[in-house]
Amino acid sequence: MRLSLSARVFAGFLAVLALFGLTVGFGLLRMHAIRENLRYTADTYVALTRNLAQVKTLLDIRDDYTERALSEANPQVRTYLVRYARDFYPLAIRTRMTEARNGLQRALAGPVTDTEQRFLADGLERLRRMEEGEAATEEALLELFDRADMAEADRAVAKEKARDRASGLVKEARLLSLNVDERVVQAVLQAERDELSAAWGFITLSLVALLLGSLVTWWVARGVRPLRQLGESAHALARGTYDVEFPSDTVEEVAALSGELRALAQALREREGALARGNEELTRLKAFLESVLASARAGIVVADGALKVRRLNPAARSAMQLGILEVEGRPLEDLPAWPLLRPHEAALKRAAQGGDGVHLTGVALARPDGTEMQLDVDVEPLRDPRSATPVSGVVVLLTDVTERERARERLTATERLAAVGHLAAQVAHEIRNPLSSIGLNCALLEDELADVAGERAPEVGNLLRAIGREIDRLAELTEGYLRHARPSRGLSQAVPLNDVVEDLANLVRDDLRRRGITLVSVLSPDAGQVRADAGGLRQVLLNLVRNAGEAVAGRPGGTVRLATARGDDGRVLLTVDDNGPGVPADLRERIFEPFFTTKDAGSGLGLSGSRAALKEHSAELHCTEGTLGGARFVVTLLGASPRDAAAAPPAVADA
Repeated sequence: MRLSLSARVFAGFLAVLALFGLTVGFGLLRMHAIRENLRYTADTYVALTRNLAQVKTLLDIRDDYTERALSEANPQVRTYLVRYARDFYPLAIRTRMTEARNGLQRALAGPVTDTEQRFLADGLERLRRMEEGEAATEEALLELFDRADMAEADRAVAKEKARDRASGLVKEARLLSLNVDERVVQAVLQAERDELSAAWGFITLSLVALLLGSLVTWWVARGVRPLRQLGESAHALARGTYDVEFPSDTVEEVAALSGELRALAQALREREGALARGNEELTRLKAFLESVLASARAGIVVADGALKVRRLNPAARSAMQLGILEVEGRPLEDLPAWPLLRPHEAALKRAAQGGDGVHLTGVALARPDGTEMQLDVDVEPLRDPRSATPVSGVVVLLTDVTERERARERLTATERLAAVGHLAAQVAHEIRNPLSSIGLNCALLEDELADVAGERAPEVGNLLRAIGREIDRLAELTEGYLRHARPSRGLSQAVPLNDVVEDLANLVRDDLRRRGITLVSVLSPDAGQVRADAGGLRQVLLNLVRNAGEAVAGRPGGTVRLATARGDDGRVLLTVDDNGPGVPADLRERIFEPFFTTKDAGSGLGLSGSRAALKEHSAELHCTEGTLGGARFVVTLLGASPRDAAAAPPAVADA
């Protein structure tokens, strides 16, 4: 059975680990046995040797001390020496003998060999004889110490007897001590032999472990030898060579790795093909983007984080009248449009690092040829399209709004002319009535003068007739002003309200956005069509949106909302809401009066004209409090029937 690489490594590791454990266990057991033998020798024989040495020392000292006590002439000193010899030395000698006997008995009670048991029993027998000899010696010494009246001859005999017994006791202790020393030497020699045997066993097991480790290493190395070929194949893959051979008739892991590398080679081959196709698609996309940039009517300038030009399209070159000179890589301040951006340089640098953009509306660009054009300038930070995170750099959009600004100027001029005409109409209306009254009075005076005689009556009559003629001329003139200023009634027809609102919203949304104002359209699909003049309705709605934009200008989060809805009575509602300061309740009707305005520079004719234009088509306009917190202007229109939608009625003549 072919083992896997991991199984080989694991089996070899277990074998080496088992042999290592056996070697360590053998060494520990042998060391434990040697330590126990040495501890037994130290606890038994070394203690016994120490006690026997003390016994011999005490015996020798007692003999000298006894001789001195017996030969002392001073009675007091002799009494002290005798008492010390009788009390101290016998007790000390018996104590040491007792300790030696107890040690031998403890050793004999433990697990010992037969030889050791015989030796211990012989030692106990010798100690017993030593204790008996000590008792006889003490008895002889007591006789010498207690009988002070003993004759010298008897005393000499007693001394000799005590000396012989003490010599025998010392001899017995010396023999026992020699036996114990010999036993200690044998124990040490046995420990040395055991240590040598353990060392050879440890060396033998280590050699076996080394041999086994070498065999395991060879076995594992033989299994991982194909890895070198795998490494060479991997290097070939890294160099782009995909047709390489991988070993397969080998251990399980290496065979699996070979299969993975083979699959990797196939995936890399496919990925390289996909990458080539992606590069081709990227080239086409780049060409497409270049075409888009070239065909874009707005000027586009791309700058990096250091505000250096990286790309600009032909429209930007045309707007700034740049020649074929290379401008990529040059600072943005070298372009003719830089004077427009210089006041906003700090904001421009913040935008280049991901901050808010810069928006300029209707600024004049002085071009190198001396002409001037109106531009909307939008500076936006570059963003990663995959994560919408800012990257270093900005894109500058230059939109030509010259025609729009001119149209705005024309519209403003038209509004001013309309206001002047309306004012003239108001003035003419106010003058016509007094003129009629004055003319009537002049006619009455002329009739009265016909009945009055006098020298100057004809002269006064001529003056009155002249005044009447001038009054008639002024009345005719004011009537002409009224006819000229009176708005013509537009054609009332079916108008799709949502389309009108959406078209106007698209017209003003960019302008409001550049001023920081958000335009929201909420169009109800039920609004349908209304009876109105499309142009007049569009003009009224434009006026209302402009007023709302001026009300929220400069406010954070300024919002204007257009909404359509169908009422319960069949009428259609068009509302314009804002989140500006609103209109006080006491002024919500006065603002529709001609020449009344709450603006610093307003004419007071916009809302009054709008209401008048709506009344021509049975529509209404009024002001309420809005849901956004500001003002709400509500236009109430008549819904158009299917007949109105099919065919518009003819225009109604002015009354």
